[in-house]
Amino acid sequence: MDFQEILTNAVNKAVMEALDKAAGAISPQGDPLARRTVTPREAAQMLGVPLPRMYQFIRRDNFPKIKNGNKYLIPIERFNDWISQEAVNG
Repeated sequence: MDFQEILTNAVNKAVMEALDKAAGAISPQGDPLARRTVTPREAAQMLGVPLPRMYQFIRRDNFPKIKNGNKYLIPIERFNDWISQEAVNG
């Protein structure tokens, strides 16, 4: 590989990384906190619990959720309230 190829590859990589970073900054899809809802997988990551445990929480009557067909969305604001309530009540 000659110098021109190495330089071209390095520039292409840097440009692609910058574009990915910029896209994440503009798109609320990339940042769960910028959205009003999260998926069960994202909520599980936020709590630090396995996904099956998150679905156990979702089955509770007092857990905030929106059923969208056969999928669930979790409203972030109400999810945070639920976490606070659970911390108090244990």
